[in-house]
Amino acid sequence: MRYAYYAMILVIGAVAAYDNSMTWIYSETIVELEQNPVGSWLLEQGGVSLFITVKAAATLLLVGVLFGLTRTRYRWLIAGAFTFQVVMFAYLNLCSMERGFLIVNSPFESRSTHPIDTWIEFMKGFYL
Repeated sequence: MRYAYYAMILVIGAVAAYDNSMTWIYSETIVELEQNPVGSWLLEQGGVSLFITVKAAATLLLVGVLFGLTRTRYRWLIAGAFTFQVVMFAYLNLCSMERGFLIVNSPFESRSTHPIDTWIEFMKGFYL
């Protein structure tokens, strides 16, 4: 059962890394796009580099704490963090705000502008 918790922690870290890389990709517009008030404050204080650094440090801290929880009775918190990250991933990739309304976008309608496609093209620059 512990391996299931390890897999959840891996997904949590992967989604956080994806989110951080998307922050870099959209660095020119992230100030307008960021919906988290703490994130907006960090962007105002130190720009994208501070924002990404704080997000990465928080992710490393969270992953470390979650690994520590795998051997305690509080391991159920890992499932909560996992659920949050999966919902956040879906929100970042499938939803947008238009005129104050939450719109669910199909990833199959406009493939050229879908965030995952943008991320894949960005990553190709590093590995190809």
